[in-house]
Amino acid sequence: MTISSALVSNGSALMEKIGMPHESDMVTLYHPDGDSLMMTHYCAAHNQPRMRAGKILPESRRIAFDFVDATNLASPDAGHMHRLVMTFDDRDRIVQEWTWREKGKEKIEIFTLDRNSIGRSKGRPIP
Repeated sequence: MTISSALVSNGSALMEKIGMPHESDMVTLYHPDGDSLMMTHYCAAHNQPRMRAGKILPESRRIAFDFVDATNLASPDAGHMHRLVMTFDDRDRIVQEWTWREKGKEKIEIFTLDRNSIGRSKGRPIP
């Protein structure tokens, strides 16, 4: 998979594009909302979960986003991304921990994003 990011809307949002082989791209937009940070994930599951970050402490190098609501979610039990935890290991590595919730059960997928020489990140799931 490949991940690229760009500032959009006059620098008011960060757009992250996730490209996966043999699947449609997904997009996540991160933006401030007053004193907090929000994100909307435009998912291949055809829903758009919105999540809000808790208190961000720069020294922790970690941002945890928790589910607020979603558009196009058929029911609360329908499959959707429910949580995202980002850990900034260093300037060239981010670990993303995505939590998928469906029918009351959760599945966590972890991706390590390493910056390569052309400024894009390559993600790979950790077994």
